[in-house]
Amino acid sequence: VSIQPKGSGQVTIDNLTFPAADGSANQILKTDGSGSLSFIDQPGGGITWATAVDVSTSASSADFTGIPSTAEYCVLVFSDLGVSSTWNYVRFGHSGGFVTSGYGSSVMYPQNNVAYTNRGDATAQGAGASIIYGSVTQSGFFQCWKVKNNIWTWHSQANDNTTTFSALQTGTIDVGAVLTQLRVLNASGNNF
Repeated sequence: VSIQPKGSGQVTIDNLTFPAADGSANQILKTDGSGSLSFIDQPGGGITWATAVDVSTSASSADFTGIPSTAEYCVLVFSDLGVSSTWNYVRFGHSGGFVTSGYGSSVMYPQNNVAYTNRGDATAQGAGASIIYGSVTQSGFFQCWKVKNNIWTWHSQANDNTTTFSALQTGTIDVGAVLTQLRVLNASGNNF
């Protein structure tokens, strides 16, 4: 269906007034909220890649900073992350520091048909989002999504590098402000 104004002017359909001329290549329509449409360039954004962090065996934590204030999804990938009989976990942080409590989580070990609830970590109940437990070297991922406001949910999976051991974790945290950083650390301050 072709709709054309008589003579000159703009087309209005259901109180939406379209621009009189076509936009440039790859432009999109934007509304002003009052029924007037105009062509604009597509907004920027997309993926921000962080620099890889190589954690030495003499470190007990690693920080990932500079998360854009517009971030709604983050992924950490870890390889050969060791632990010494305690939990490694992730803390969420904002410009004022890292959140050290309030992490609600569940952990499942599929190979054993075992699940735990509210197991933020074994020694500091709820002090971080758990990712690994035990005297093993593991590889896996940690991903988190912004649910609304400053509330984030996460999911992680860690697999033992030498056996069929696997751990799945999930949970939520209210960061209390805009997320700007993540920290991977050991619950007991042990080195990786």
